[in-house]
Amino acid sequence: MTTGNGHAMSNGTNGGVDGNVSAHAGIKVELVMPEGEVQDIQNARIYHDEHFSHGVRVTADETTGPSRKATGILGMRSPTNLDPNAGLKAIGAVSLGTPMPKWPPGHQSAAFEAVAVKKSFILSPAEIYAECAHHGEEKSKFAWYKLWTLSIIAGCYVGFGYTTCLLIGGTLLQAPGVGKEAEENYGLFKLVYGAVGFPFSFTTIVVCGSELYTSLCAYMTAAWWEGKVGVLDVLRMLAISWIGNFIGCAGMAGLFRASGVYDHHDTTLKRQVAAKLALGWGAVFVKGIFANWLVGIATWMANAAQDLTGKAVAIWLPISAFGMIGFEHCIANMFLFVMAWCQGENITAKQFIWHNLIPSTLGNYIGGGVCLSTVYAIAYGAPPKRIGKWLDQKLKRN
Repeated sequence: MTTGNGHAMSNGTNGGVDGNVSAHAGIKVELVMPEGEVQDIQNARIYHDEHFSHGVRVTADETTGPSRKATGILGMRSPTNLDPNAGLKAIGAVSLGTPMPKWPPGHQSAAFEAVAVKKSFILSPAEIYAECAHHGEEKSKFAWYKLWTLSIIAGCYVGFGYTTCLLIGGTLLQAPGVGKEAEENYGLFKLVYGAVGFPFSFTTIVVCGSELYTSLCAYMTAAWWEGKVGVLDVLRMLAISWIGNFIGCAGMAGLFRASGVYDHHDTTLKRQVAAKLALGWGAVFVKGIFANWLVGIATWMANAAQDLTGKAVAIWLPISAFGMIGFEHCIANMFLFVMAWCQGENITAKQFIWHNLIPSTLGNYIGGGVCLSTVYAIAYGAPPKRIGKWLDQKLKRN
């Protein structure tokens, strides 16, 4: 069978087509391409694997060309689709300068398929779900020091983003309580407040790489629905990321206090803390659901986009909406409350933990784990098949 873009597929051996052959899931893909393009693809694959350790290390010399050796968990051998004489030259869309998604041993991800095979820089909804479930599985395998490090640094990035919101949008004369009452413009204040700070923070988390509790709510739940991780894995990842995020947020609050950047500019900071403490437990819980529903959507769409511009736009839209509306994000609140305490606000542990942190944390999980991951698991994942199998068994018994 030959497709319109020059791909010839067969279940047998090379039938004389002048090209390169890749075996994947029992299907051979034959491509006809210039020798120079083949060399570019080969160079890109080598460059990627030498610089990004996703389980396969590439070595090459001038005489033998590229060769691969497995460096995966327990020294497992690489799958056949990593053979440089097969898959390397046949995935004709990959060239120098092209985004190279993760390619861990034993798995060819949806992102790699999209970029390398379909020549697409965006995943389909079903592929996004598969990719997020895969990421959840991969993250669960992180070494303890890696997970703690990435969780703490995520809290630091949240501190940078929230400070941008508070010191730029929060110091406008149009901000409530800052200027004269006649100058107050709540819509303009919220527009500036949410437009840059939080999107900057989350873009940094996604692109530079760090582990945010609220994103892991989506990743780990998707992986659990697909049977890639167990309940204990989910709880461990969420607990470590939550604590690590708190450490990062608290550390940044202390550093900002030492820097003095909030001195004489903390009106909006203190007003927001007072407003959050005035909310009821149920209101914080529901606003927590909304918050991580939007943050989860940003996570989902960032995985869909396969270039930096696409990821930035995908993140900016839902994250700016979350920031402008003012929902309850437990990690952002960690920084807000500790920063306000550092600035002299009288906040008790009960107010911070019981009235805000607990309901927002639980609401955030519902938003990312249920409203997002579980919805798409039902649409594209394993749950319908499991339910159908269960119903078939019940019907047979009857």
